[in-house]
Amino acid sequence: MTQHLGSCGVIKNFIAENELSNIVKTFKKVNPSEGYGNNGYYGIGQEHRAYLWFRKTLLDRISAQFNPHIKLIFGMLLDCQVPLGIHNDIKDIPDSDGTHYLSFLIPYSVDNQPELCDAASTLIFDQSPQSDVSYLHPTRLSHVPIEDTYGYSLREDLIWNCGDLLWWSSELYHTSNNFLKTGHQSKQGIVIHTYVV
Repeated sequence: MTQHLGSCGVIKNFIAENELSNIVKTFKKVNPSEGYGNNGYYGIGQEHRAYLWFRKTLLDRISAQFNPHIKLIFGMLLDCQVPLGIHNDIKDIPDSDGTHYLSFLIPYSVDNQPELCDAASTLIFDQSPQSDVSYLHPTRLSHVPIEDTYGYSLREDLIWNCGDLLWWSSELYHTSNNFLKTGHQSKQGIVIHTYVV
């Protein structure tokens, strides 16, 4: 369990595109909640009626690769039209004895087209007071105020590929590239936040 904490990575071809497409269709049956900007969040938590489906379909498969004791904070289909700023995934945990674990992202598409997936990426940072990633502002981070790029160094730029499993330790700061700057309108993927007890 501990070998993944403080780190990030990718498992290539974690799920086949046709299976992922069916999972996305199921998520779209969930009523979307309000999100940042025009982003659509189709979310499932432990109390949701689709939780057992979610656990069997995705969480158990992830648990087999990482930790059999993973528990869900929430999972969602993200339909992102406004890139988020630099943030981490420290959230309220359903169990007071729980500890944040890993965040997972399964890329699906850009502009609802899986073949365009590699136009998106997730940048993972280390906090580094003497560093900054302002050099990425013109090309990757133009959606972030430049003053927010100070105090970080780039750990990984995880390029999206449909069906891969991107993962990072929940406390690591991260953000999307600015896919809008490259002429795209949206990106779609499944996001999963977890904890352990």
